Amino acid sequence: MKWIPIKDKLPDKSGKYFVSTKPHAGHYHDSVEKAWFGINESIFWQGKLGRSNFQDITQFVTAWMPLIEPYKEEKNDY
Repeated sequence: MKWIPIKDKLPDKSGKYFVSTKPHAGHYHDSVEKAWFGINESIFWQGKLGRSNFQDITQFVTAWMPLIEPYKEEKNDY
């Protein structure tokens, strides 16, 4: 997977993504964070879905990529 600059393309569907951000409130350097993307609003935000206390971080996002799948142990059928 590769980073996709937001100037080139936004996600095709709503969901949670990794985002690369430039410095902003509480962050003094570039960072990688998880954020929600809302396709209808075309915004990235952090906080809980359905709550009014989310933070729109779209202006700080420089690139995004899909989340990787969590590790799952293989089942041994012995």
